[in-house]
Amino acid sequence: MEKAIRENAVRDSIWATSESVIANVINNPASINFGQSIFKANCTPCHGSSGEGMVGPNLTADYWLHGSDDNNIVKTVVNGVPDKGMMAWKFKFTPNEVGQIVAYLKSIKGTN
Repeated sequence: MEKAIRENAVRDSIWATSESVIANVINNPASINFGQSIFKANCTPCHGSSGEGMVGPNLTADYWLHGSDDNNIVKTVVNGVPDKGMMAWKFKFTPNEVGQIVAYLKSIKGTN
């Protein structure tokens, strides 16, 4: 139990200082390919292989339920949407990986 508390404290401290890391990663064009790999490995069961939507919403549309600016996408990925069945990915992905996912999601938005 004490180990879990320490691990959570470390994760919280990483996320507390992650804003600039995530912003830099989002704005790096190379992040799109990394984000696509992460998306395909983790998100396709709900969002489809190209983000077209299945159980989860279509991410290739122009309008997103929870907002499509960088901060809203990060918040949705990190915290999930528990009432809609989307888990929080805060404990699975690093801030760097979240930035890569956001870069990829922004690249597919509006491609439907």
